[in-house]
Amino acid sequence: MSTEEQTYQLMRNTLLDDLEGRKESYQLLHWRKIHETQIPLALDHEQTFAYLRNALALNNTFAAAEILSQVPITQLPEDIIQTIRPVPSNIDLGTILPYYANWSLCPAAENKMETAIQQDDIILLGELVIKFNGKIVGMSEKNILLPDNHILLAGIWISPVTYGRRHILSAHQQGIRVMEESPEKTWVINRACTSKKLLPKITRAKNYLQETAQQLRQEKGLEEYKLEDPIGLELHI
Repeated sequence: MSTEEQTYQLMRNTLLDDLEGRKESYQLLHWRKIHETQIPLALDHEQTFAYLRNALALNNTFAAAEILSQVPITQLPEDIIQTIRPVPSNIDLGTILPYYANWSLCPAAENKMETAIQQDDIILLGELVIKFNGKIVGMSEKNILLPDNHILLAGIWISPVTYGRRHILSAHQQGIRVMEESPEKTWVINRACTSKKLLPKITRAKNYLQETAQQLRQEKGLEEYKLEDPIGLELHI
Protein backbone atom coordinates (compact mmCIF):
# COMPACT_ATOMS: atom_id res chain seq x y z
CA MET A 1 0.00 0.00 0.00
CA SER A 2 1.41 3.40 -1.00
CA THR A 3 1.92 6.26 1.45
CA GLU A 4 -0.97 8.12 -0.15
CA GLU A 5 -3.25 5.09 0.23
CA GLN A 6 -2.17 4.66 3.84
CA THR A 7 -2.93 8.31 4.58
CA TYR A 8 -6.31 7.99 2.86
CA GLN A 9 -7.16 4.88 4.91
CA LEU A 10 -6.04 6.45 8.18
CA MET A 11 -8.11 9.54 7.50
CA ARG A 12 -11.15 7.49 6.47
CA ASN A 13 -10.94 5.37 9.63
CA THR A 14 -10.61 8.48 11.80
CA LEU A 15 -13.67 10.01 10.16
CA LEU A 16 -15.66 6.82 10.71
CA ASP A 17 -14.56 6.77 14.35
CA ASP A 18 -15.92 10.31 14.69
CA LEU A 19 -19.35 9.01 13.70
CA GLU A 20 -19.48 7.23 17.06
CA GLY A 21 -19.76 10.59 18.79
CA ARG A 22 -16.28 12.00 19.25
CA LYS A 23 -15.42 15.44 17.95
CA GLU A 24 -12.91 15.98 15.18
CA SER A 25 -9.35 15.28 16.24
CA TYR A 26 -6.41 17.60 15.73
CA GLN A 27 -4.60 14.62 14.20
CA LEU A 28 -7.23 14.43 11.45
CA LEU A 29 -6.94 18.16 10.77
CA HIS A 30 -3.16 17.76 10.57
CA TRP A 31 -3.51 14.96 8.01
CA ARG A 32 -5.82 17.03 5.85
CA LYS A 33 -3.51 20.03 5.87
CA ILE A 34 -0.36 18.03 5.18
CA HIS A 35 -1.83 15.87 2.45
CA GLU A 36 -4.45 18.34 1.15
CA THR A 37 -7.12 15.67 1.39
CA GLN A 38 -10.73 16.77 1.67
CA ILE A 39 -13.47 15.02 3.61
CA PRO A 40 -15.81 14.19 0.69
CA LEU A 41 -12.90 12.55 -1.13
CA ALA A 42 -12.27 10.20 1.78
CA LEU A 43 -15.86 9.05 2.29
CA ASP A 44 -18.75 8.20 0.07
CA HIS A 45 -21.74 10.55 0.15
CA GLU A 46 -23.77 8.70 2.76
CA GLN A 47 -20.80 8.58 5.14
CA THR A 48 -20.06 12.25 4.52
CA PHE A 49 -23.67 13.15 5.32
CA ALA A 50 -23.60 10.98 8.44
CA TYR A 51 -20.44 12.80 9.54
CA LEU A 52 -22.09 16.15 8.80
CA ARG A 53 -25.21 15.25 10.82
CA ASN A 54 -22.95 14.20 13.68
CA ALA A 55 -20.96 17.44 13.52
CA LEU A 56 -24.15 19.54 13.54
CA ALA A 57 -25.62 17.54 16.43
CA LEU A 58 -22.42 18.03 18.45
CA ASN A 59 -22.36 21.74 17.53
CA ASN A 60 -18.97 21.12 15.94
CA THR A 61 -19.49 23.95 13.48
CA PHE A 62 -15.87 23.95 12.32
CA ALA A 63 -16.08 20.37 11.01
CA ALA A 64 -19.53 21.06 9.52
CA ALA A 65 -18.31 24.25 7.84
CA GLU A 66 -15.43 22.40 6.20
CA ILE A 67 -17.83 19.92 4.60
CA LEU A 68 -20.29 22.62 3.54
CA SER A 69 -17.50 24.54 1.82
CA GLN A 70 -17.01 21.50 -0.41
CA VAL A 71 -20.52 20.11 -0.87
CA PRO A 72 -23.15 22.43 -2.46
CA ILE A 73 -26.70 22.57 -1.14
CA THR A 74 -27.92 20.85 -4.31
CA GLN A 75 -26.21 17.67 -3.10
CA LEU A 76 -27.36 17.82 0.52
CA PRO A 77 -30.21 15.66 1.88
CA GLU A 78 -33.36 17.58 2.78
CA ASP A 79 -33.09 16.81 6.50
CA ILE A 80 -29.67 18.51 6.67
CA ILE A 81 -30.95 21.54 4.77
CA GLN A 82 -33.87 21.83 7.20
CA THR A 83 -31.48 21.57 10.15
CA ILE A 84 -29.29 24.39 8.83
CA ARG A 85 -32.05 26.55 7.23
CA PRO A 86 -29.69 28.96 5.45
CA VAL A 87 -30.86 32.43 4.45
CA PRO A 88 -30.12 33.37 0.82
CA SER A 89 -27.40 36.01 0.42
CA ASN A 90 -26.64 38.09 -2.67
CA ILE A 91 -23.00 38.64 -1.79
CA ASP A 92 -20.62 36.67 -4.03
CA LEU A 93 -17.63 35.68 -1.94
CA GLY A 94 -16.25 33.43 -4.65
CA THR A 95 -14.57 30.35 -3.18
CA ILE A 96 -14.40 29.49 0.52
CA LEU A 97 -11.52 27.10 1.15
CA PRO A 98 -11.63 24.60 4.04
CA TYR A 99 -8.01 25.49 4.80
CA TYR A 100 -5.12 27.38 3.25
CA ALA A 101 -1.42 26.73 3.87
CA ASN A 102 -0.77 27.03 7.62
CA TRP A 103 -3.18 29.90 8.22
CA SER A 104 -4.79 29.95 11.63
CA LEU A 105 -6.50 32.39 13.96
CA CYS A 106 -5.34 33.22 17.48
CA PRO A 107 -7.61 32.77 20.51
CA ALA A 108 -7.74 36.56 20.98
CA ALA A 109 -9.88 37.11 17.86
CA GLU A 110 -13.16 37.14 19.80
CA ASN A 111 -11.94 39.80 22.22
CA LYS A 112 -10.47 41.80 19.34
CA MET A 113 -13.82 41.69 17.53
CA GLU A 114 -15.58 43.03 20.64
CA THR A 115 -13.00 45.82 20.85
CA ALA A 116 -13.38 46.54 17.13
CA ILE A 117 -17.16 46.83 17.53
CA GLN A 118 -16.74 49.21 20.47
CA GLN A 119 -14.22 51.33 18.54
CA ASP A 120 -16.20 51.21 15.28
CA ASP A 121 -13.26 49.52 13.58
CA ILE A 122 -15.50 47.30 11.44
CA ILE A 123 -17.21 47.13 8.05
CA LEU A 124 -20.16 45.16 6.70
CA LEU A 125 -19.45 43.10 3.58
CA GLY A 126 -22.73 41.51 2.57
CA GLU A 127 -23.58 39.47 5.67
CA LEU A 128 -20.05 39.52 7.08
CA VAL A 129 -19.02 41.84 9.89
CA ILE A 130 -15.28 42.28 9.37
CA LYS A 131 -12.80 43.60 11.92
CA PHE A 132 -9.50 45.37 11.24
CA ASN A 133 -7.62 45.26 14.54
CA GLY A 134 -5.31 42.27 14.31
CA LYS A 135 -5.99 39.92 11.40
CA ILE A 136 -8.66 40.99 8.89
CA VAL A 137 -11.38 38.40 9.52
CA GLY A 138 -15.14 38.34 9.68
CA MET A 139 -18.19 36.22 10.35
CA SER A 140 -21.91 36.10 9.74
CA GLU A 141 -24.40 35.91 12.57
CA LYS A 142 -26.70 33.63 10.55
CA ASN A 143 -26.37 30.62 8.26
CA ILE A 144 -26.24 31.98 4.73
CA LEU A 145 -26.59 30.41 1.29
CA LEU A 146 -24.14 31.97 -1.14
CA PRO A 147 -24.75 32.39 -4.89
CA ASP A 148 -22.48 29.42 -5.66
CA ASN A 149 -24.86 27.18 -3.63
CA HIS A 150 -22.44 26.66 -0.74
CA ILE A 151 -23.46 27.37 2.84
CA LEU A 152 -21.51 29.50 5.31
CA LEU A 153 -22.45 28.76 8.90
CA ALA A 154 -23.01 31.40 11.54
CA GLY A 155 -20.06 31.98 13.84
CA ILE A 156 -17.41 30.74 11.42
CA TRP A 157 -14.38 33.00 11.11
CA ILE A 158 -13.25 33.44 7.51
CA SER A 159 -10.49 35.63 6.15
CA PRO A 160 -9.59 36.99 2.69
CA VAL A 161 -6.69 35.18 1.05
CA THR A 162 -5.62 37.45 -1.82
CA TYR A 163 -5.21 41.16 -2.50
CA GLY A 164 -8.95 41.83 -2.32
CA ARG A 165 -8.36 42.48 1.38
CA ARG A 166 -6.56 45.69 0.38
CA HIS A 167 -9.74 46.97 -1.22
CA ILE A 168 -11.74 46.06 1.88
CA LEU A 169 -9.27 47.91 4.09
CA SER A 170 -9.26 50.86 1.68
CA ALA A 171 -13.05 51.06 1.82
CA HIS A 172 -12.94 51.09 5.61
CA GLN A 173 -10.31 53.83 5.68
CA GLN A 174 -12.44 55.93 3.33
CA GLY A 175 -15.35 55.72 5.78
CA ILE A 176 -17.44 53.21 3.86
CA ARG A 177 -19.82 51.41 6.22
CA VAL A 178 -21.35 48.76 3.94
CA MET A 179 -19.97 46.99 0.87
CA GLU A 180 -22.50 45.19 -1.31
CA GLU A 181 -19.89 43.58 -3.55
CA SER A 182 -16.86 41.57 -2.48
CA PRO A 183 -13.52 42.50 -4.08
CA GLU A 184 -12.10 39.30 -2.58
CA LYS A 185 -12.98 36.03 -4.34
CA THR A 186 -10.97 33.58 -2.23
CA TRP A 187 -11.60 33.10 1.48
CA VAL A 188 -10.46 30.52 3.99
CA ILE A 189 -12.18 29.07 7.03
CA ASN A 190 -10.10 29.85 10.12
CA ARG A 191 -12.09 28.25 12.91
CA ALA A 192 -15.37 28.47 14.79
CA CYS A 193 -16.16 31.30 17.20
CA THR A 194 -15.55 30.28 20.80
CA SER A 195 -17.75 32.95 22.42
CA LYS A 196 -21.53 32.46 22.57
CA LYS A 197 -22.03 36.09 23.59
CA LEU A 198 -20.30 37.41 20.48
CA LEU A 199 -22.95 36.48 17.90
CA PRO A 200 -25.65 38.80 19.36
CA LYS A 201 -23.07 41.59 19.29
CA ILE A 202 -22.32 40.78 15.65
CA THR A 203 -26.05 41.12 14.91
CA ARG A 204 -26.23 44.51 16.62
CA ALA A 205 -23.05 45.65 14.84
CA LYS A 206 -24.52 44.63 11.49
CA ASN A 207 -27.71 46.59 12.15
CA TYR A 208 -25.69 49.59 13.30
CA LEU A 209 -23.54 49.59 10.16
CA GLN A 210 -26.59 49.37 7.93
CA GLU A 211 -28.31 52.23 9.76
CA THR A 212 -25.27 54.52 9.73
CA ALA A 213 -24.62 53.75 6.05
CA GLN A 214 -28.15 54.84 5.23
CA GLN A 215 -27.74 58.01 7.30
CA LEU A 216 -24.50 58.88 5.50
CA ARG A 217 -26.14 58.43 2.12
CA GLN A 218 -28.98 60.76 3.13
CA GLU A 219 -26.81 63.39 4.82
CA LYS A 220 -23.86 63.52 2.43
CA GLY A 221 -25.25 62.02 -0.73
CA LEU A 222 -22.33 59.60 -0.90
CA GLU A 223 -22.02 57.71 -4.15
CA GLU A 224 -21.69 53.96 -4.15
CA TYR A 225 -18.14 52.92 -3.32
CA LYS A 226 -15.94 52.37 -6.35
CA LEU A 227 -12.91 50.12 -5.94
CA GLU A 228 -9.61 51.94 -6.10
CA ASP A 229 -6.05 50.68 -6.20
CA PRO A 230 -4.88 50.81 -2.57
CA ILE A 231 -1.28 49.71 -3.18
CA GLY A 232 0.98 51.00 -0.45
CA LEU A 233 -1.54 50.73 2.37
CA GLU A 234 -0.29 49.30 5.62
CA LEU A 235 -2.11 45.99 6.07
CA HIS A 236 -2.88 44.13 9.25
CA ILE A 237 -2.85 40.50 8.13
